[in-house]
Amino acid sequence: MKPVLFLPVPLALAAGLLSGAWLDTLLFSFLYLGTLCLAQRWRSDGWLLLFCGGEPLVLVTAGKSWEAAILIQFLVLWAALATTQDRSAPWVIVGAGFVLSGGAMIAALDEVVTALLAVGGLVLLAFSLVWLAEHQMKSRAEIGR
Repeated sequence: MKPVLFLPVPLALAAGLLSGAWLDTLLFSFLYLGTLCLAQRWRSDGWLLLFCGGEPLVLVTAGKSWEAAILIQFLVLWAALATTQDRSAPWVIVGAGFVLSGGAMIAALDEVVTALLAVGGLVLLAFSLVWLAEHQMKSRAEIGR
């Protein structure tokens, strides 16, 4: 496995220890590592699972440190790009746009509970759309053969 896949975990744990939210961060770090193991088995769709597994880690860090959350978000994106094939890279960017706009919504609302619900809905919508689009692309490619 590539080392970049593991980078979000130590950074999130360090931010969690410094901010006092180490238990939440530890829980979501294990979730990320679990999705990392599953992402290797999913092969071409593994990047999507890894991206979804990294978002709770970003959100729990965002509650305490915006700077660390932005850095973890970019590391999760980097890890997702490292696991994807070239044809899926634009869909990672589309998903990232939804997540980053969700982060802007958190900053605008300035209420963590409402913002987490809004971002959770946006993330779910984004990944549903990305999965559906990629599924359609794969089914068309199989039909064309």
